[in-house]
Amino acid sequence: MKHLRAACALFVASIGIAHCTQAQETQPAKGQTEAAEAAAESSDEKGLSFEGKITFPTAYVFRGYVIEDSNFMVQPEAQINYAIQCGDLTITPHIGAWANLTDLPSPGDPEWFNEIDAILGVDIDLPKGFSLGLVYTWYNSPSNFFDDIHEIGLTLNHDDFLHPGFGIYYELDDDNGTEDTYIELGITPGFDVPQIKALHIDFPMLVGMTPDKYYTDDNGDGTVFGYCSFGIEGVYSLGDHWGLFAGVDYVQLLADSTEASNRGDDHQWVGKAGVQFSF
Repeated sequence: MKHLRAACALFVASIGIAHCTQAQETQPAKGQTEAAEAAAESSDEKGLSFEGKITFPTAYVFRGYVIEDSNFMVQPEAQINYAIQCGDLTITPHIGAWANLTDLPSPGDPEWFNEIDAILGVDIDLPKGFSLGLVYTWYNSPSNFFDDIHEIGLTLNHDDFLHPGFGIYYELDDDNGTEDTYIELGITPGFDVPQIKALHIDFPMLVGMTPDKYYTDDNGDGTVFGYCSFGIEGVYSLGDHWGLFAGVDYVQLLADSTEASNRGDDHQWVGKAGVQFSF
């Protein structure tokens, strides 16, 4: 029931701000593609926006744990946002879903439906380029590849050249084991390519940590660092609403538990390509 109470609290918080006036002007994040910027301008007038992405990855690595790396995968995701202006703050409740569809063998049916994540959250744009987020996520496997996980997270980001971000996530209920805490630090510097105006390139860098046993050593004891990753991703705008993207990440596995998920190897390459849209 803990996860149900957390979801209800987040929902009530979103409803509680609904009396505020609708956002009339918001600033798009630095480095957005032309498609995202046009969609943001449209959403400023009506408060409502819709965005999504379809990714074809070469491997599925979740917070340093290699879930699969030798099967066909497609990962669709979508999110609905509603921007509300409350004084000097822009508050944006959102609801979305992410899925992993694959030919990896699983114990249940439909076997190809490996994972579906339901996401409920709210983002708050703060003064001086800061943004605060609260998110609740329910991880579910229709094919019974894993048991349900319910998680709540808090994020803090800043809009500058480096785009630094901090996130802390706590498992309210984990049927696969103990409830643990995951902490993530990252930066995402990027730039628009002068010679190709529709092209934007980012260089995401992440490190995953834990204060308990989200990552462990060979003895089952908790270890602080789980992984770090470095990548490059390019997004090419196709107009007002659509874009193509491609990239590659190098993931260095730092914990014994993450290496074990990768058959003992201490690193993994992840390529990805797909299409994104926003309205």
